[in-house]
Amino acid sequence: MERLWTAWWSVDTVGRAIAVLQYVSCLMYPVNEKRCSLRGLLTAEVVLHACGNSKGICTRIRWLEPNVAFLNRVLGVRGVSKITNRAVDRLVGQLEHDVAVQIQTDLPLLTAALQARCAELPQLLESTREPGRTHAWST
Repeated sequence: MERLWTAWWSVDTVGRAIAVLQYVSCLMYPVNEKRCSLRGLLTAEVVLHACGNSKGICTRIRWLEPNVAFLNRVLGVRGVSKITNRAVDRLVGQLEHDVAVQIQTDLPLLTAALQARCAELPQLLESTREPGRTHAWST
């Protein structure tokens, strides 16, 4: 997990910068928020789906303990703020830059939700999913 995450969050390409901002937007915006439109923007439901909710392919499995521990170490408001700034810088001159700046501008206004979700996501990932049970953010 650490090698994948580090490569992704290096934002050394435009595509990685866009993907990081998609992920960050899922962590900070309310469910079904339509304020931002970034190419292929993810929704909170997609993040939870990818994390193994009852409709996902990971229905009965959970993340391995070392991967959850890694995510607990790296996922937080300070780190998300830094990576958002780097992604916005990477997108200068790109069509997505204006939307990226909007995400960057909104982030300080949504710190409480971001902090709660950064703490909650590893907990969701480390638990085994039960078929038929959906999962949603608590905030």
